[in-house]
Amino acid sequence: MRVLVTGPSGLIGSEIVSFFDTRAEAVVGIDNNMRADFFGIEGDTGWNLQRLRHTTRHFRHHDLDVRDRAGLTAVFVKTQLQGRAYRIFGYKGKQVRDNIHSYDVASLIEAIARNPRGGEVYNLGGGRQNSCSILEAFDRAAQLTGKTMRYEYVDTPREGDHICYISNLARVHQHYPDWTITRSLDAILEEIIDAWEARL
Repeated sequence: MRVLVTGPSGLIGSEIVSFFDTRAEAVVGIDNNMRADFFGIEGDTGWNLQRLRHTTRHFRHHDLDVRDRAGLTAVFVKTQLQGRAYRIFGYKGKQVRDNIHSYDVASLIEAIARNPRGGEVYNLGGGRQNSCSILEAFDRAAQLTGKTMRYEYVDTPREGDHICYISNLARVHQHYPDWTITRSLDAILEEIIDAWEARL
């Protein structure tokens, strides 16, 4: 099997590279680090590309633009650990999202590749058990780090933002009953915190 990964230096992409590096004969990545152009040095994923180059056996990267968001949780954890203020837009910080670990995304991609179903579309996320509001995430991260999150509030929500989004995984489970969420919300937060503490 040969695997093509677009955005291999990002949160999800790098996990997919690592996942398939032990399963595929070749993993090809296409990425031009546009996050650095958009977000400056804090968005630069070059460090992650270097990590992949040193830890994988079958990965080859190509600096290309595939044109010819990784992670909200990671952003707020980094902000918290640095003692900076995070800006919440609208809904009093009670907007809810479900969270999924990139490993679980990669394992579903593998399940689909092994048994593809033509024309199907799936909602993919962590489901209700891995959902939380922004304020709940702040509280849990504070319990894990011992640092209270500083934040400022803007009453106007971002355009197009939902107050609550939780993925319905029923079709995924119906078509791929052996696939399941393996990483809890706490496990995801703990991994993000450990990674940022090692880098900061």
